[in-house]
Amino acid sequence: MIFDAAYDLDQRNIPVELLVSFGATNPRPVPKNVLHVVNFFQQNGFGKPVSPGPDFKGELTNIDLTAETGLSHTTIEKSPRLHAMVMRKITTVVEKDLAARTKGSKKKAPKKKTAAANPAAQ
Repeated sequence: MIFDAAYDLDQRNIPVELLVSFGATNPRPVPKNVLHVVNFFQQNGFGKPVSPGPDFKGELTNIDLTAETGLSHTTIEKSPRLHAMVMRKITTVVEKDLAARTKGSKKKAPKKKTAAANPAAQ
């Protein structure tokens, strides 16, 4: 479902800063409009790793939790530890990526002309 939403947004040229999935059962390849992907999965008959689409150039992280017996397909999205990991990822994306793009996109105020810089004013 989340990957379908990313594809719909891609068709509208809308970027997706971060996509997080928990136990994706049939994920589509990640489209080009997604900048960061974190996929938590267990190879237990349900979860699958995510693959990049042909034009994807972002960051893709598949986290295999198969060995964690305290999690299952129906509880993976409820894990406080995984929620904390997602919160740290959100913080990183906001502090580094978004802040850098925002800083780079701000227009600088035009310099004021001084009398020395403008001979006609003298």
